[in-house]
Amino acid sequence: MNHAIKDFADRLRDARKRKGISQRKLSALSGVPQSHISKIEKGSVDLRVSSLMEISRALDLELALVPRKALPAIEAIASSSTASEAPSPKVRREFDRLADSIKSADVVLQSPAIRDALSRFREIERHKSQIIDLDELINLRKAFERAEKFGTLPAAEEAANRLRLIRNRLAHDVSAAERGNAPRPAYRLEDDDD
Repeated sequence: MNHAIKDFADRLRDARKRKGISQRKLSALSGVPQSHISKIEKGSVDLRVSSLMEISRALDLELALVPRKALPAIEAIASSSTASEAPSPKVRREFDRLADSIKSADVVLQSPAIRDALSRFREIERHKSQIIDLDELINLRKAFERAEKFGTLPAAEEAANRLRLIRNRLAHDVSAAERGNAPRPAYRLEDDDD
């Protein structure tokens, strides 16, 4: 089997899994038989352009012919957009539970800090796929639950501050800098000595 075809088949399979859909569901969305999708993902069948187009569209992908020189830039853009596309089911579930615990704490404690936490939560909810530390979300939820259960405002305010730190980290992408993936400047002045 051709390495390029295997790589392409792997990318289609990965895109399907990122979307969280089965081969059967992809078959229903694309009109391509599930058995054919299975063979395509294994790389054991020649892929017709019409099948490829239908499968790609069902996965919210587009086919394009691009100049070879532009390919690295396009792949970089594509990988950055797919990396943040969909959070794991566990993260989504924990986000829902966290939302419920913040709302419950707000009902019980009626605190401006909790209302601020709700606002910050709505801000970070759009970026939940960037949050990979599930334990952090669980601990935060438990802190809000304890604050609600015991009626302790200081504990709720501490949890709200932790939520604010998460929001700030996402906003400033501190985690990328910590991993050594800080964005590089598009240009550099000649006097720069770093």
